[in-house]
Amino acid sequence: MMNTSEKRRSGFCSQCVSKCGVISITENDRLKKVIPDKSHPNGGICPKGASAPQIINHPDRILFPLKRTNPKGEEPKWKRIKWEEAIQTITDKLKQISSETGAESVSYTFPTVGASGSFNWGPYLHRLMNLYGTPNYISHTNVCQWARDEGSKYTYGVGLPQPDFEHANLILIWGHNPADTNLQTWKRLMGAKKRGSKLVVIDPRRTTTAAAADLWIAPNHGTDSALILGCIRFLIENHSFDHKFLLNWTNAPFLVDKQTGKFLRPENHHPYEFLALDKNEKPYKIDTREDPQTWSENILLTGEYTNESVSSETVFSQLMKRVSSFTIEKVEKITGVPYEKLVELGELLSDGDPISYYSWNGLEQHVNSSSTNRALCILYSLTGYFDKQGGNIILPSLPVNPIKDQNLIPRSQQQKRLGREKRPLGAPKISATGYDFADAVLNETPYPMRALLSFGSNMVTQNPESGNMMEALKKLEYHVHVDMFHNPMTRFADIVLPAAHAWESPSLLAGFDGSLQTAQHIQYNPAMSKASGETRPDLQIIMDLALEMGYEEEFWNGDIEAAFNYYLEPLNLTLDQLRSQPAGISIPLQVNYCKYSEKKNGGVSGFSTPTRKLEIYSEFLLQHGYDPLPQFEKPLTVPYYQDKSYNFPLVLSSNKLKSFCHSQHRNIAKLRKMHPDPFIEIHPQTAHMYKLNDGDWIQLVSPHGRMKAVTRMTQSIPVGTVYTQSGWWDKCDELELLGFDPFSAEGANVNQLIGIEQLDPMSGSEPLKSYRCQIYKMS
Repeated sequence: MMNTSEKRRSGFCSQCVSKCGVISITENDRLKKVIPDKSHPNGGICPKGASAPQIINHPDRILFPLKRTNPKGEEPKWKRIKWEEAIQTITDKLKQISSETGAESVSYTFPTVGASGSFNWGPYLHRLMNLYGTPNYISHTNVCQWARDEGSKYTYGVGLPQPDFEHANLILIWGHNPADTNLQTWKRLMGAKKRGSKLVVIDPRRTTTAAAADLWIAPNHGTDSALILGCIRFLIENHSFDHKFLLNWTNAPFLVDKQTGKFLRPENHHPYEFLALDKNEKPYKIDTREDPQTWSENILLTGEYTNESVSSETVFSQLMKRVSSFTIEKVEKITGVPYEKLVELGELLSDGDPISYYSWNGLEQHVNSSSTNRALCILYSLTGYFDKQGGNIILPSLPVNPIKDQNLIPRSQQQKRLGREKRPLGAPKISATGYDFADAVLNETPYPMRALLSFGSNMVTQNPESGNMMEALKKLEYHVHVDMFHNPMTRFADIVLPAAHAWESPSLLAGFDGSLQTAQHIQYNPAMSKASGETRPDLQIIMDLALEMGYEEEFWNGDIEAAFNYYLEPLNLTLDQLRSQPAGISIPLQVNYCKYSEKKNGGVSGFSTPTRKLEIYSEFLLQHGYDPLPQFEKPLTVPYYQDKSYNFPLVLSSNKLKSFCHSQHRNIAKLRKMHPDPFIEIHPQTAHMYKLNDGDWIQLVSPHGRMKAVTRMTQSIPVGTVYTQSGWWDKCDELELLGFDPFSAEGANVNQLIGIEQLDPMSGSEPLKSYRCQIYKMS
């Protein structure tokens, strides 16, 4: 009998955004089982985490470095090479490109931290490429979380703070289904409901989260901003807003020149001095550096001021005019939400103190996402619960040394990021988009794009206009792809490097998302399972490239433990100390509420905005050509709002499945059993119009492409809509299920159908949740 050795070790799962605390069970250093760690502040597990042994032990793993031996465009043929040759070849090419056309001619990408272990090694890849000199990190920021995390800064000065579900009496979940996508958020929500909190879910689809809500609001696709503007009007009309907060901490009382849209300011003013309206309806100077209690009792929230040279009114007066037409009747007509439910929502917002909210993809993936998010920020501002207990709070974070370090790349290079000229305030401030990358490769504008380093991402099935991406990858001079499995990206790669899985790699997480309890937890994860074949952790591959590029000093001479210790230095903590505490260490953090009101330099801290106030009205956006107040922008990708929609009368939307992370895991039998085939959800009434039965194979068609899938009847979506999922391509040999060609009409790649003729004007978001389509039954 073979001797076996079973070990149980504490750690956390890195396969999705939840980062659940788990116990890994190994035999002979190979992962056999994963179970939840009930003692962990983030304890839990989902089907993906439980399937980790099947993922890392899968027979289709890439086990050795590979080099292409035939032209791109043909089915690739691979030659096994040594790691030394691969690293040398890659770095030689990078140096050559940099010397010939500049480092910006190279792009790089890696998967979202919400669906991979890239939280651990992604910052090191950023660091490497910053040192190299390219700003062209390609991501899905524009459709994943830009409006929430970056767009919110134009109102709050920070991204959306964490919702304090543990103390909220009313919780709004807007366009998010944590029951299927974030176990830890779902657990927090259910805990809040058990405590007595009311839950409101806004989503066109009756998701698992919506089914648990006290009130479910289902607006027509792309009409959320009309719903939000109607809610603002309801609160104002019913005097259900925090008058004192608006006067003290927002720019609602500032006077605005009606002609220019600029704030009125005193003569010889300081940048933080503005004019408001006193109780005699005369201009009154305020200084936003001062404690507002010294002047807020003297000013009005609404009113106008006119003299021979200017006609002005307060920001709040302008907001009232902006929302005045959004009566309940009008909002009902636009959104399709019944009158009674709109009133119920308004009353809950009026009486639900304290209130917290959270939003995600359902608000992001539209062509009006920026304006919609800004409207939501303003609605929340009216409640006065920003950074208050039970509201959305800015949690403290564990102090660590930065790894990415944007100071390593010159500002002149940062300005060259793809898309920055077109959308300087949007996603290109952070990262480039897939469509800008494809355009740069195919058209060589604004400069030649010659190479791509892709670590684990799948730009083919996860970006609209997949055909363009395919042609770009074909044309690309040099492409290195790092992954655990072959996917549509490796078809066009010159070199493929075998990555170890997160379970086979060391990782370090300082602060888990969620509450204060999880934010103060830090944990080291050693490699839980022996690496397969010649696979290497992504971080080791990055270290190898950095050393060959000559960045020994900046990369701790390739010593991962030294890098982790550098990261931990401000905590006065070492990796050895964390090793001695496998379940992790919680370092107490203190929450201070209403940090904007803290005394500082003889005044107050204020907000990190141009006016030092929470900005209901944005002069900054006005100066860059955008509306300073949000408005309802018709979603022109939705058939109802198009003049020529009769050929494509259905709304195409999408959702995520609990069993898969984006385009991953469909080759894992344990997970694929849950959803064997790509499917399209369709309401029975819609199906009846097309004479469809449950389980019929159909073609889904848009102006841009086709795909096939099987019908699945459900009453959880509106009539006239269809829902599917991105990421279908892989086969599952164990279940004898074939794959789907992501570039063919016979495949199931929904992103072939999505066009980018309409984009969000600020963020560049794509209409992944609200496009137009038609369906045909397959014979």
